[in-house]
Amino acid sequence: MRRAAGFTLIEMLAVIVLLGIVVSAATSFFFQMSSQSNTAAEGTRTTRRTAAVLDRVARELEGSVLVRKPDDVDPLAHPWVFFAERDAGGEGADRLRFVTRAHRSRASAQHESDLAVITYAFVPDDEGRGQILRSLAPRLPEALDRTVPDREEDGAQVLIEDVHAFGARFLSEGGEWKETWDTSTLDSNQLPVAVEIQLALATPRDDDGAFLYEPETLRRQVVIPVRLLDFETLLVPEAQRAGRGEGEEGEEGEDLDGDGQPDDPSTVASGDPEEEDEKLCVTVSQCIASHPEIDVGAALDAAGMPRSFINSVGGQCAGDYSSFLPLPGDCQ
Repeated sequence: MRRAAGFTLIEMLAVIVLLGIVVSAATSFFFQMSSQSNTAAEGTRTTRRTAAVLDRVARELEGSVLVRKPDDVDPLAHPWVFFAERDAGGEGADRLRFVTRAHRSRASAQHESDLAVITYAFVPDDEGRGQILRSLAPRLPEALDRTVPDREEDGAQVLIEDVHAFGARFLSEGGEWKETWDTSTLDSNQLPVAVEIQLALATPRDDDGAFLYEPETLRRQVVIPVRLLDFETLLVPEAQRAGRGEGEEGEEGEDLDGDGQPDDPSTVASGDPEEEDEKLCVTVSQCIASHPEIDVGAALDAAGMPRSFINSVGGQCAGDYSSFLPLPGDCQ
């Protein structure tokens, strides 16, 4: 008698077990891929948030301005300041206060200057999820003020949360990177040549409190193109012209170049070689153009500076940057 066709119980159980193994492996693979996808998406969002904050800080630092302290004014009572200190003990300064011309008014109907005092303060916590607070004052204080608000009660606003690390360092005209800066001191009255900002946001943690992946630190270097402003010196020629009475004859009425027209004092040589040297200088761009053998890129890399630095200072005197640029003697 022939046996009926079909599967035995043992065969059915074997198929069910194998199917369960395949489904379990497929499910595990799916959840793993989903977790990796979520982690990658979270990492992308974190990178974008970090870059957005760095862009804002860099833009405002790039507009930094500083006015020279007049000789008859107490330097410690001068309202213009670029101040940076390290408070949290991390890398670089984490509390900044400076004057910038990069302020953008939000109310178009209001007449508001682009000049503002900006502060940034990093307030860490014990879990590595601190926050950065920013404050803005649309006018200068009456005297020196180095306070950096770090609470909302003091007028600061939370710029970003979940901050793991924040800091800035500053490049001096001597080519040295410094972690603090204070123009209110008696021996300092210059803006840094450039600022490097670093920022890292906290990443998700597991059940044990450890980061699922290490926070990524992004860095941004910004060149400060505006050097120290000396309004007293800039206004001297105008003040001298305003002080002359009507009908007085002087250099303004002289015709030294023989063109039949009174000379403009601003275009007439003074005859003093030292004074002429102060007015005329070889710019960075002119020096590089006349000396193609200069390896500017290698010098900037050695100093930790971005290649875009040359574009920002191309119109300035080359001698001001000879400390870390290999410029020949005829350029200085």
